[in-house]
Amino acid sequence: MKKTFAIISIYLCIFISKNISAQIIIDEVKYNGKIGSSPIILTFLVPDHFYNYIHGNYYYTKYKKEIEFQGEDGVFEGSIKLLESFNGKNTGYFIFDNIDGIEFPKKIVGKWYNVDGSKSFDVALTSM
Repeated sequence: MKKTFAIISIYLCIFISKNISAQIIIDEVKYNGKIGSSPIILTFLVPDHFYNYIHGNYYYTKYKKEIEFQGEDGVFEGSIKLLESFNGKNTGYFIFDNIDGIEFPKKIVGKWYNVDGSKSFDVALTSM
């Protein structure tokens, strides 16, 4: 009985330690640029494993209030859609054509849309 408990405990410790370490390490990729004519700073937080999705935040330099975003599941034909939220409410989304989720280019271009897609602004970002 003690031997079985010890073996199960060892397996649980190994399993838990692998999963905890897999969720902690991320890479941070920063960009500055504009949504329309408004300056922003955007930060991608990239988990260390390919099966996790891209997420991060950005803020308008004038207001400095972080707006969170996360990528939809799957990347199709080299474009990615990032859904944004502020205070838990969906506020819009980005579509970038030159991000594949693994390697980030020096310059990113795309569009920002409000929630229903009725408004859009060009987005141009450069890595910091």
